[in-house]
Amino acid sequence: EPLFTAFGLFEMCFWSGSRTAIDAIRFNVAKMGQTILLGLLAMYLWMVMGIVSLREWHIENTCTNMFQCFCSYLFFAIRGDGVKDVLDGDSLIIPGNIVDAFVGNQIFAWRLIWDVSYWLLFVLILIAIISGIIIDAFSGMRDEVDAKEADIRSVCFVCNLDRFKLDQHGIGFDRHIATEHNPRWYLFFLLYLRVTPDSSLTGQESYVKNAVWPNKRFRWLPRENTLTLKVVEADDELAELNEKVQRMDQSIGYRLLALEGQIGRILMTVSGSTG
Repeated sequence: EPLFTAFGLFEMCFWSGSRTAIDAIRFNVAKMGQTILLGLLAMYLWMVMGIVSLREWHIENTCTNMFQCFCSYLFFAIRGDGVKDVLDGDSLIIPGNIVDAFVGNQIFAWRLIWDVSYWLLFVLILIAIISGIIIDAFSGMRDEVDAKEADIRSVCFVCNLDRFKLDQHGIGFDRHIATEHNPRWYLFFLLYLRVTPDSSLTGQESYVKNAVWPNKRFRWLPRENTLTLKVVEADDELAELNEKVQRMDQSIGYRLLALEGQIGRILMTVSGSTG
């Protein structure tokens, strides 16, 4: 049956490119729906003005009542080139001068304003707004994907330390990700805890398992902390302390030399007075 074979084509909706287009529309259904309702309101107002002033110029059997008129405008005006598609083109008389445009049974100036204003408002502006909403959705999704990729490239997934701090004060971001906080190792560790009986787990492993299941607490993860960063920071503190000690040693040495000079001058003074 062709009807059932068509369902297999919906597999394309799960492709990455198709999902992007579907998400761009799905996330903006409310905005596009409100824009379409605004367009229908504009179409209804133009329909009322057309019924009041140009009813006899409509195509036969297209505007005998409000419902038929609404369906005609919805079917022809939106899909075509505007409200001129619901009017009888053979009855249109192009005026030869400016006076004829504003007088007569068929006021050409009013029909021109009514037709062109609808074409500008609905066919051009409204369609452009809907297209802009979809394009903005694509742009927002692309920015979101770029931000996620930048975060993955510059921030550790486990400890949330950034690349700059690990490169400047640690063992380097890439080496840190590969040897210290490899996300795959943590995933394998959680899978091991999941399938291992509680009786075979150590105290630390039992603590982590009870924290993750069923409480879903992850305070056991190192947050903005790592062992090598601690060692490097400790080495930096020790180097800073050594530098302070050296400065104090030099200061004490200068003071001792000054004190020895003063004592020597005192002794010379005392010896000179006694002699």
